[in-house]
Amino acid sequence: MRAASLYLRLGLLVLVGFAGSSCGSGTDPEVENLRAFAKLYGYVRFFHPSDEAASIDWDRFAVYGAERVAAAGSREELRATLEELFLPIAPSVQIYPTGELPVPVPPVAEDTAGLELVAWQHFGVGLGPRSIYRSKRLNRELEVEGWGSGALQQVVDAVAHRGKRVSLRAYVRAEVTGPGNRGQLWLRVDRLGNQVGFLDNMDDRPITVSDWQRYVIDGPVADDATAIAFGGVILGEGSVWIDGVEVMVQSEGGGWERIEIENPGFEEDEEGGSPADLGEPTHR
Repeated sequence: MRAASLYLRLGLLVLVGFAGSSCGSGTDPEVENLRAFAKLYGYVRFFHPSDEAASIDWDRFAVYGAERVAAAGSREELRATLEELFLPIAPSVQIYPTGELPVPVPPVAEDTAGLELVAWQHFGVGLGPRSIYRSKRLNRELEVEGWGSGALQQVVDAVAHRGKRVSLRAYVRAEVTGPGNRGQLWLRVDRLGNQVGFLDNMDDRPITVSDWQRYVIDGPVADDATAIAFGGVILGEGSVWIDGVEVMVQSEGGGWERIEIENPGFEEDEEGGSPADLGEPTHR
């Protein structure tokens, strides 16, 4: 079997009509140029399977490309600018105006046995780490874009702790790489009428370090609180470990008292506790 890949070859039709006296539409020529750029941008970003297209910073490319095409003064100049921008990252793309035929694309190889198809598959469009949709590039490492998650949670009655402060404490380590991939702890106080009182999910300080460290979240328990919910979550891809979970409430004298929770060390039927040699640094 040959360790080769078969790239999906795309012939893309892009209408590069230049507005103004030549078209009679009265549309601003700069708008027409940007429209042509946006159309080709979408095709290449979401469907062209090349490694170059998969690795480029598309946000920066959009800004740079829009500035370049906006200044094009004719159809020919616009076409040349689009080719200069896109062919380095999508060499199989063909740009041609209506009325012309694309150049026939030769086969990748006479014998395609053993070659793998590299192509995009989309369930919706996975635009970022918080998207509910997913995009996958077949037969390539790091092929999945999108957002996955896993969570652990418990809920305890808050009535006896109304008017106090509550604190969630736990040791956490994460093995994650790539933008948006992270671990987080969260603590929420629910109030009467399905209202949310205090809520902190560490969204502004995600856990991405691989060393065990101790993290703390604390906040007020409302006078009409009904429940205290807490847990941990992994967002994106990777692994997150949580151990030594404690939920504490502050007494009137200022001391902290532990609330009994289930399996705080995640070691059911075994003697457990916090991982050894964790140290004492606390991150809020």
